[in-house]
Amino acid sequence: MRKAVLTINAILFLLPPLLSGQSIFAPFVSGLKAEVNHNRILLSWEPAPVETDSQFVYRFDEPIDSSSFSQAARIAELDGSDRVFTDTPEDQREYYYAVLISNENGRPYEYFIPHRNVLVEPVSVVSTEVLNNFITLNAIEATAEDDSILLKFEASSSRGSLIIYRGTQSIRDRSDLLRATAVASVSAEMKEYRDYPIPGVDYYYAIFDTKAAKSGNYRFVEGENVLSKPIRLPLHSGTHRWEADSAGGEVRIVPIPTLLLSRGVRSGRSLSTDFTTLPEREPLNEKTLDVWKSLKDTKLSLTYPTRKMDFDLLEEERAKPNNSSAGRLSGIVSPLLKGEEIDSDLLPMLEKQLVDFLDENIDEELAVRAHFYLGQVYYFQNKHREALFEFLWAYDRYYTKVQAWLNALFSVIQL
Repeated sequence: MRKAVLTINAILFLLPPLLSGQSIFAPFVSGLKAEVNHNRILLSWEPAPVETDSQFVYRFDEPIDSSSFSQAARIAELDGSDRVFTDTPEDQREYYYAVLISNENGRPYEYFIPHRNVLVEPVSVVSTEVLNNFITLNAIEATAEDDSILLKFEASSSRGSLIIYRGTQSIRDRSDLLRATAVASVSAEMKEYRDYPIPGVDYYYAIFDTKAAKSGNYRFVEGENVLSKPIRLPLHSGTHRWEADSAGGEVRIVPIPTLLLSRGVRSGRSLSTDFTTLPEREPLNEKTLDVWKSLKDTKLSLTYPTRKMDFDLLEEERAKPNNSSAGRLSGIVSPLLKGEEIDSDLLPMLEKQLVDFLDENIDEELAVRAHFYLGQVYYFQNKHREALFEFLWAYDRYYTKVQAWLNALFSVIQL
């Protein structure tokens, strides 16, 4: 038996029974979280700060607390030192989980602390049928070449599209994706992608099926779709660049912050002031103070003005292209060419046609245009969240047009 040491965490574990007027010591685990990996749910937690004989895992389709606990199903009994458990539900219902510590009589301590030993948000798995439609990656590797990083990968299917993430930290779960950036969406038939990041920085990459990413079903497998080791460009690689498209679009220079040193790092002595420095702090003048006084009691509105939006057809479609794929896109949005109000019954059909079109092997320019139209179709069906996602795909190429739609969305969307 190992000795129990009263740390800050241990004191926190004592608080619930003490505050409730009970004199018993009721340990509980903390930091319970769930990660969905296709048809499995991986639970993980930090163990209680004292030695325990066993732990119980419970599952229920409603929040687990003192009133619903009797209806929850005990799905596992684990050793007291275990910190993970994988559940494989037989259906796609949303479930809540709890991990409780057993007492000396083999019964659980019935203390339910949100975000510590009880999940407050439900999780659900994905059906096998849906999983089979997702593209998986068989291999991923990266090589530094001149001023670019060349990613090579192998997809299980050539139909559909992939989304590529880049981050400065390892990408192993969803929380890591919050710190990463989606740098490109490419056709699944592509075998490689060339990226132009800033030299001298370690980068990690991950590639996912776009449909899986949109539905939140990420699969992280190092060596298959996640780069296990970082890669960097040497500092002498030259000017960093960002390419709008492979056909030679706009090239932007990414600015690097200027480091202003006013004192020597080692000596602490004041350095020469022959460079631009931040201005000295000065008091506000009387005119500015008068304006501030007139505004400080005014309630400022951060809402966007509501405006009526009409379908926006791009010039590329008005030109009636001859290219087969471009012609197909023009045919899909042909009802917009008439300039008439679109029947609401037609919108679901347009949505399906555009989604199917995006699943085909089309070039990036056509995909961006299709995303732009799909965003409009979602908007007029009041699917505002879906519309926002689609418009973001077209943001760089059609900035002015997309910004107008985003302003319209921000006036109605419920974030």
